[in-house]
Amino acid sequence: MEAVAKGIDHVAVLVADLDKSARHYERLGFNLAPRGHHPQYGTANHTMMFGSDYLELITVEQLRSSNYLIAERLESHEGLWLLALASEDLADAALVLDDRQVSHGGVQQYSRETSDACGSPAPARFATIHLGYHDYPGATVALCQHHTRELVWKPGLADHPNGTVGIAELTLVAKDPAAVAQCYQPILGQPFRNSATDFSYVLGRQTIRVTTHELLRNRIGIDAPHSLPETALAHVALETTELKLVRDCLAQAGVAACESPVGSLIADAALTSGTIIEFREHVPSDRRHRSRQVLAG
Repeated sequence: MEAVAKGIDHVAVLVADLDKSARHYERLGFNLAPRGHHPQYGTANHTMMFGSDYLELITVEQLRSSNYLIAERLESHEGLWLLALASEDLADAALVLDDRQVSHGGVQQYSRETSDACGSPAPARFATIHLGYHDYPGATVALCQHHTRELVWKPGLADHPNGTVGIAELTLVAKDPAAVAQCYQPILGQPFRNSATDFSYVLGRQTIRVTTHELLRNRIGIDAPHSLPETALAHVALETTELKLVRDCLAQAGVAACESPVGSLIADAALTSGTIIEFREHVPSDRRHRSRQVLAG
């Protein structure tokens, strides 16, 4: 069984105070897009655009029926909330989901006002398929297709002082990773079983991992935020062109750098709104391919 998506389009961090969280992420060396508004949902956001994916900070701006689940979640904790998977053809994806008897809300078309390269008003258009809210433990899951990528990935927005170029890995922690991984299999395909309690879905250059709190702690050297529920999205690893850029940004902001057991850098948890942010040095795809050949050989 193959995945219905080609990779991660974006992940969203649910925050209580959008302005405060934006200031914190800027201290970590990110270049944030201007505040955006979603009239259909009553929410607002800032995005951090990378090469082909992005990280989003989102909050409830006006309480209404369309966002009560988000508001309810915010009452208990901040943190990673949405996993949006990338699709080039949602109509075809919907047929695959139907064939696999996966519950979903159908293809929905949306737009938000923005501006084009000349500064003229222009609607950014995109479509989503929201999957069953209670079918995927630890996350809200959707498929996303962008119709006007040029209005979202604007020149300059992906230039970050900390050198971040993309999402490498997303980690979901659970008491019973095998059971949780089984729930995601209809949309992510067959996972690699690293151990009895550690599973990985590889989507192109990105990985979605389902593991235990303990194994995540052993791998990166810190615990998931105590506010998180037993099963939750807890960690996102971002690739940077050079870890020195991250260290320089943190030093300039007066933020301590925490090094993981594998040499990556972990952002100060006080600045990341209930999310573990890990910075890894980018490995070019040709070097990845050679490494896999060596391991296989």
